Amino acid sequence: MLSVHDPLATKIRCFLKKKDITSSEIATIWLDVARTMLTREE
Repeated sequence: MLSVHDPLATKIRCFLKKKDITSSEIATIWLDVARTMLTREE
């Protein structure tokens, strides 16, 4: 799970608050998150 202080998590929360988004857009965000997490582990 992303920590509260993770800039990416903050960005996602701000994005979710600011606008109505579709489930496909949410899926795209989580794919980006997964990609970021995988990149960090390498």
